[in-house]
Amino acid sequence: MKYTKIVLSTIRRVRSILPLCITIGLLFYYTFQNEINTLNSYAENEVMPSISNDMHGVIQDPLNNTHDMNNNKNVGNNYEEKIKNKHEDHEASIHTTDSKKATSKIDLSDPKVLRVKNRYFPLLISNFTQEKFTHNYDIAQDLWLNSLLTTKVKYPLLFELDLPTRISKSEKELSSKNNEQAYLTEVQNPVIDPSVDTSQYESLLVEVKNLLSKALENDQVMIKSKQALNEAKGNQGKGFLWPIKLLDMLDSLYLMNENNIFNEALSIIKEIDFRLPPSSISFVDIPDLITRALGGLLSAYELSEEPILLSQAKVLADFTLRAFDTPNGIPIMPYPWQSLYQNRFPYRVGDAGSISKMALEFSRISQLSQDNRYFSAVFEVMHTLTKSKDEFAIDYMFPEEVDPSGCKILTENEIWRGSHGRGTVMKSINEDFSFVHCEQKGTLKVSQPNAADKQELFVINEKTIPVYENLIKLYHLFDNHDIIKDMEKQIEKHKLENDSKENVADTNAKEAMNVDGNSVSHSKLVKKSAQDVIQGTLTTKKAFTEAMDHIIRLMKFHPKTPFSKKLTLLSSLQTRSSYSPSKNELRVKMRRHQDMYAYSCELPSTLALGSRLFNMTNYMDFASELTESCYILSSFFDGAMPDHMYFDACSKDDPTCTFSIESKIASITAGNYQYSPSDFNYIDSNEVKISENLQTKNTISDPELSRINRVLIFVGSKDANYVSLGKSDLNEKKSVWSNRPEDPLWINKMSDKKLLSPHTIKSLFYMYRVSGDEKWREMGKELFLKVVNTLKKNNQKAKGLWDVHEIEGTDSDAYIPIPSSFYSQTLKYYYLLFSNKKEFSLDDYILTTGGHFIKKDN
Repeated sequence: MKYTKIVLSTIRRVRSILPLCITIGLLFYYTFQNEINTLNSYAENEVMPSISNDMHGVIQDPLNNTHDMNNNKNVGNNYEEKIKNKHEDHEASIHTTDSKKATSKIDLSDPKVLRVKNRYFPLLISNFTQEKFTHNYDIAQDLWLNSLLTTKVKYPLLFELDLPTRISKSEKELSSKNNEQAYLTEVQNPVIDPSVDTSQYESLLVEVKNLLSKALENDQVMIKSKQALNEAKGNQGKGFLWPIKLLDMLDSLYLMNENNIFNEALSIIKEIDFRLPPSSISFVDIPDLITRALGGLLSAYELSEEPILLSQAKVLADFTLRAFDTPNGIPIMPYPWQSLYQNRFPYRVGDAGSISKMALEFSRISQLSQDNRYFSAVFEVMHTLTKSKDEFAIDYMFPEEVDPSGCKILTENEIWRGSHGRGTVMKSINEDFSFVHCEQKGTLKVSQPNAADKQELFVINEKTIPVYENLIKLYHLFDNHDIIKDMEKQIEKHKLENDSKENVADTNAKEAMNVDGNSVSHSKLVKKSAQDVIQGTLTTKKAFTEAMDHIIRLMKFHPKTPFSKKLTLLSSLQTRSSYSPSKNELRVKMRRHQDMYAYSCELPSTLALGSRLFNMTNYMDFASELTESCYILSSFFDGAMPDHMYFDACSKDDPTCTFSIESKIASITAGNYQYSPSDFNYIDSNEVKISENLQTKNTISDPELSRINRVLIFVGSKDANYVSLGKSDLNEKKSVWSNRPEDPLWINKMSDKKLLSPHTIKSLFYMYRVSGDEKWREMGKELFLKVVNTLKKNNQKAKGLWDVHEIEGTDSDAYIPIPSSFYSQTLKYYYLLFSNKKEFSLDDYILTTGGHFIKKDN
């Protein structure tokens, strides 16, 4: 009883002073919070640093000084002189209280100032050649590198997109029967022609394996990797370069039963620390690292199920994920991983193909590790790419060069009007050590040089094809689950939920007022918005088919050649755009370059998949035309096709499209081969294409949408050429080129030949597996024999021996090593083409851009 009275008395006393304690606590809290906000406002006005947590991953110099930035080989040595001379003049400007004076004196070239400001303002740099912010320590370098082992996310995602739910085979069949959705059950044609003699292909498989062994012997990949590892062990692991080529070929070694070499490679991989790259590497090529190294590790794991491969793949993926920690989620390429200044946008010059290359590898490692971080990075990238469909001259397509930062720099007039105060604007620091304001729209932009003159160049090569390839293969990986459609729905759902929370109070007030007796509930407004969004939702099929239709319609051309068959190739397309407000019309003038990249021969593989997944038979027809044309060109050059070629296009009034030496020489001597920019002013009225109306938001901030007509017009005279040629370029007596007599006269210009590239064989493999037509396999056989014969001819040694080497370029006599893609793609596609098609079926495996296996979890 006594204790009860004591407890009750204590409670009464505490209860009497509790409100006072709470009031004092809140008073102190808001006082300090107000002080922090005030200091942060100073930071935004460039007066003094703001209060926040300590910078993660940045260490203080033991000598209380800033280390030299003397390792940037791209810029030179002028930068160190600059910051050294200005360092002392700058100390006072950091602590001054006069805002105008501080703003005028602040010098972001001072590393101390820059490090503080970079905590809040991201760097915005044109390209890595303009990089002035890399930093390797000469003093306490080990301490600096150790601090990089851990990192803190600067730009966490607002929400994550979960991996799509798997759909079982029985569910697919049930849905198909109920006509709920047409699921594709097979991509690969399962029919095997019993009349085909398979023994010839068995002997070819042996030849492919022998070619692999010979290449490994010439390349000495294993020997070099072992030596480098042993040297690194003696130097405490320093200076060891990751064996990227070895990682890239791992799955090919396993596929072709090179078990001893594969096991030796595993022993090397176990010793590698993938947490950080070698300190001697300042910039890391993230797309290349993901495509070759991460893809190789994952693919080898899919085939061998060796746990160490998946473990190392996760470590490597964690490092590459750092490059995606940017304001817009687009990776920094190349990635200056040692820089002190990690808060930055991606460089303002890049290409869409490189941005998308990580899609399959990151998606698969998310599946295997059940970690959505990697797939969330894919989500951000693919959402930005698809949202950019109207940003360029031709909708749903990407030019050769884009601005991955997505920044629109505000002008002084826009800042004066207060536009910089919007939530989509970020104050940033450019390469000239100046503050700029970047407006973000969540899309890619036209690169700055192209934006100035309103011109863009659309090409079909490694800078664009991976976008469409990864788009269709993601769709295939997730069993026709449309992640693009899910992105739009989830993002809109997220926005609507936020709008609902923000406006519910205001809506209730309006309902209470019951203006004119007709109140409208917010729930109805949300429902209407959601319905509108679903009707206009972008899908993978829409994005893919629109792009492919544009490519086929606008870029296809027929060159003049001596072949009996009329070839079909894909030309680059140059555009110049102008907008007419009075007509509400975007006018796009176009002209073909009548050229062809060897990489464009990979597009048929993407078209073949799309034809099956979306039941588009016309894509298969065009893929067949393009593949056969690439095969004819490759055969003409004995398997060594030039990377880039310029032709004369067939005219409409020449149905035979035959090449004439006499006509060619006469045309050159007459001066018809002079490139002229004025061709943009000549309009062929017979070739006008008008696209579907382009839907864009009105410049006035309202929810209504205006319709803009996009008019596509071909320009340039019918005899226009994009390579200038004159009499001096021609040897008329011999009817050959003067400086390059070995080149065909029907090719106006061509780059160095590549014998070991995978472009044509990749499409031959896909055409065979998808169509089942044996003619593609036969073409692959003939092409393989030509490649081997060319290798023997060019690399002949004594006693009938020969080596495997790439063809040396005309501009240099330097030795060209065997490219990594020869192991990971070229030999692999030949091996798979000659193998039983039931092995490694396209219904069970997906091959990445780098030629690596990604298993489908059926």
